[in-house]
Amino acid sequence: MIKVVKGNVVLRVKDDMLDFYVNKGYTAKTLDGQIIKEAVPNDMSSLRKAYADAKKEIEILKAEIAKLKTQPVPKQEVVETAIADTRPKRTRKKSIDEE
Repeated sequence: MIKVVKGNVVLRVKDDMLDFYVNKGYTAKTLDGQIIKEAVPNDMSSLRKAYADAKKEIEILKAEIAKLKTQPVPKQEVVETAIADTRPKRTRKKSIDEE
């Protein structure tokens, strides 16, 4: 069961009806309240608002990109690390003839 919400209307519907209600403007949520799918806006005022919000965000991000392009790139330091050889030393056994 999934909960769909539109305004102050809350319905519990079967999983197979999810797309139907989302296309009708309902937001699908789990029974815990986590959003599964956002409602598809079906009126022009909602679409215009979403478009205006997206344009604002794009302008903010373009300004941030331009600001970052003018900043110098910091040089990265190369740090050498010594890795200890932790393998056991191999010793050769002497044969009786070598003594």
